[in-house]
Amino acid sequence: MLFAAAAPFFLGGNEESGDQPLGASSTLVISNTDSVSQIESDLQALLDNAAYDTVIVTGAKTNVDVSLELTIPAGKTLIWKATYTGYDDDYSCIYLYGAGTFEVADGAVLISAGQDVIIAYYDDVAIIVSGGLVEALDDADGIHVGSEGFIMTGGTVRSSTGDGAIYSNTGGNVTISAGLVESTGGKAIYCQDDVTISGGTVRSAGDYLNTITGDKVTMTGGQVETISDYSNAICAGDKVTMTGGTVKATGEEGCAIDAGGDVVITDGTVQATGDYGAAILASGNIAVTGGKVQATGTDSYAILAYDCIAIYLEGTVYGDIGIASGHDGTIVAVAILNPPASYDGTNNDITIEDQEGSTWAIEDISWDLSGSNPLIVFDGGPTFVWLGAGIDDGGDGDDTVPPDTGAPAGGPGGKDNTLLYVGIALIAVIVIAALVYFFVLKKK
Repeated sequence: MLFAAAAPFFLGGNEESGDQPLGASSTLVISNTDSVSQIESDLQALLDNAAYDTVIVTGAKTNVDVSLELTIPAGKTLIWKATYTGYDDDYSCIYLYGAGTFEVADGAVLISAGQDVIIAYYDDVAIIVSGGLVEALDDADGIHVGSEGFIMTGGTVRSSTGDGAIYSNTGGNVTISAGLVESTGGKAIYCQDDVTISGGTVRSAGDYLNTITGDKVTMTGGQVETISDYSNAICAGDKVTMTGGTVKATGEEGCAIDAGGDVVITDGTVQATGDYGAAILASGNIAVTGGKVQATGTDSYAILAYDCIAIYLEGTVYGDIGIASGHDGTIVAVAILNPPASYDGTNNDITIEDQEGSTWAIEDISWDLSGSNPLIVFDGGPTFVWLGAGIDDGGDGDDTVPPDTGAPAGGPGGKDNTLLYVGIALIAVIVIAALVYFFVLKKK
C-alpha cells in the first residue's frame, strides 16, 4: 500500500512555542500495487501542502503505461529517489509543470522505452540531476529541459537516439559539473542557449552528429568526446571559450570544436585523432594562448579557418593550419605571443596553407632591433610581423585585431615601439648623409 511518511525538521523557532516548522519534508513510498493516478494524487497533495517545502519519492513502480503529471509550486522541491520505468510509445514517464525544482538524486532509476523520460519544457521547473540514472531507450530524449535550465552535479543521463540525452529549446541553459551525459546513437546535449562544462564526461557515438550543440559553449574542465565519423564534439553557433578540460574527436572527418564565432583557448587539450579531421574549425578569430591543440590523423588540421581571420598562438599546436576551400581570404595571419626562450624554429612542425593550396612550414623566428617584436619566417613563403595592434601579411588580406586573449597591447613585450622605430630611422638617415658627404661630396 502506498503511504506518506512525514519527516519535518526545524530551521528556526521553538517547537514548544507553537511556531510553524520551516523547511519540513515528507517522503512518499511508491510500489507496483499503486496506480499512476494514485501516485499522482498523493504526490500533488504533498506538494500543495504548505507545511512541506520538500517532497521525497522512494520505492519502485515499473512497466508504467501512462504519464505521471505533476505541478511543483514555486519554492518547492521534489526529490526523486525511486525506480520508475515506462514502456508505452505514446507516453513520457513524467510531465512537470509549475515553477519549482525537480531533482533526480542517488538511488533513482528513471527509464523510458517509448517517449521522453522527463518533460519540463511547458513551464518553469528547474531540473537538477545530482545522482541516479535517467535513461531513454529507442527514439526518445532523456530530459526535455524548460526555461529554468538544467544543472548536473552527478549521476548519469543517457539516450540511445533522439534529439538529445539533454534537450533544451525553450531558453534554458545547461550546466554540467560532474556525472556522465551519454548518447550511444544520437546527440548528448542539444541546447539553443549556453552550455557550461566544468567537470564530468559528455560523449556520443552517432555519425553526422554533435556531442554538444549550444549557442555559446564555455568549458573549464571535464571531457567532451565524439568517437564517430563526420561528427563534432562541440558545435557552437557563436563562441567557444576553454580554460581547461579535454575536447576530443576520434572519428574520420571528425572535428573537436566547430564554432560559428571566436574560439579562445587559454588552457586544456583539443584533439582530432581521425583522418581528414580538424581540432578547431571556426568562422571567427582563433586564439590559443595556452593548453594544447593537436591533430594527428592523415590530412588533418590542427586549425582550419573559414574566411580571412587571424590566428594567435602561444599555446602548443601540433598540425597544419589552413583556410577552408571555397572561402574568402588569401592567407591566415599568424602571431606567436611571447614565444618561449627555448623556441627551436619549427614550432612543432606547424605549416600554414592559403586558399590556393600553397603551403609553408615555419622555418625560423628572428627579432627586430627592439627585441620585442618577433618575425615569423616561413620556408619559401612570406614573413609575418607582429605589430601589436594587428598582423601585416604584406598582401591584400584582412589585417585583424586579435580577440580578447589577455595579451598585452603593443606587441608581445607590451611596449609601444613607435618612437624607437622613428629614432632608429633618423639615426640611419644621419649616418647615410654623413657617409655621402665624406666619401662623395668632400672628394669633389
